[in-house]
Formats: sequence, C-alpha cells, structure tokens
Amino acid sequence: MIRFRRNGVGHDLQSVEASLQEVNDRAAETYQPQPYDGRVIVFKPRVNYNFYPDPQMGWGNMVMGELKVIELPVNPHAMLVEPFVQALAARLREEMENGCRSVRKVFVPHGEMVKSTSTPLPDAAVPR
Repeated sequence: MIRFRRNGVGHDLQSVEASLQEVNDRAAETYQPQPYDGRVIVFKPRVNYNFYPDPQMGWGNMVMGELKVIELPVNPHAMLVEPFVQALAARLREEMENGCRSVRKVFVPHGEMVKSTSTPLPDAAVPR
C-alpha cells in the first residue's frame, strides 16, 4: 500500500484519491462559468455521444472571441488513450506553433514592441 504523509499523519493512496475526487466534484457543482473574450480552441471527437449533439461542445455561448472547433478522428472515450492521443498531441502542437508564430508577428526584429505590451518575449520563449 502506498502511503503519504501530510502534517505528520499518514494517508493511503485510496483515501487521498477519494478526497481529491470529492473536492473536484464540489468544484464542478459550484463553478459558475463566465463569458470569455479571448480565443478558444476546442478539440472534439468526430463521433460524439448522442446525448450531447452540440457541435461547439457547449462553448458557443461562452466564448465572445474566436471559437475554433477541431474534430479529431476518434471516439470520445479514446481521445486520451494511446494510440489515439497522438492525433490530439499532433493537432495541439500545430495550434501552439501557429499561436507562437502569430505572437512573433507582434514584435519587430530588434525586440521593440509594436503593440502596447510592457516587455517583449525573450527569443527563448518563442519557438522558431
């Protein structure tokens, strides 16, 4: 049995997981989402559960900025399981690289800011 110590008291893995699940459940029940005015990318399975037919996966009324929905060639239960998670990883990588390229366009070559931001990103923060 795996045991954890916190505040000098031992806890087994099962009780820690149960406590964490309880906290997560309580947070999900009380969370009140607010509209978001930024860019959101939703990765969704091409085939979805019949009880949830919304093509925007519930984000349509919450995103005030750009909402991009990317369908992956997987079933819902397989999205985070090998080998299907590789499709998600590839698209996520592609979107992150696209986002980094668009951020680079904000800066001129000598590091001066084109838009009103306090400091430019260091070169190490932006993939080439």
